[in-house]
Amino acid sequence: MSALRTWLDGIPENKLDEHFAGVDAEEIARMLGDASDAELTELIADEPIRAAALSAGFGRFADFAVPEQLEAMKGVVRFVVRRDRGVEETYDAHFGNNTVEVQPAGANE
Repeated sequence: MSALRTWLDGIPENKLDEHFAGVDAEEIARMLGDASDAELTELIADEPIRAAALSAGFGRFADFAVPEQLEAMKGVVRFVVRRDRGVEETYDAHFGNNTVEVQPAGANE
């Protein structure tokens, strides 16, 4: 069992958002990098875990951006999360006005 799975085990669904929001970005990146593809596939298929992880990750984009670079950025980056059986979730990160906002794809169309 990887450190990621151990870190997630026993966390109730209603505490996942808080659990993800409180983790150090470098620590979660290390745990993700150490997890096997099979384990990541399993976690992506877990609705509450996937939702909490995406919410925390997308919600912290601007926090980790270099302010001078974020100020100069304008555009949209699309993220595609491929789940099992060909199901995809798409999100658009809108860069501009010195911030970044992530929404489900097409929300601003």
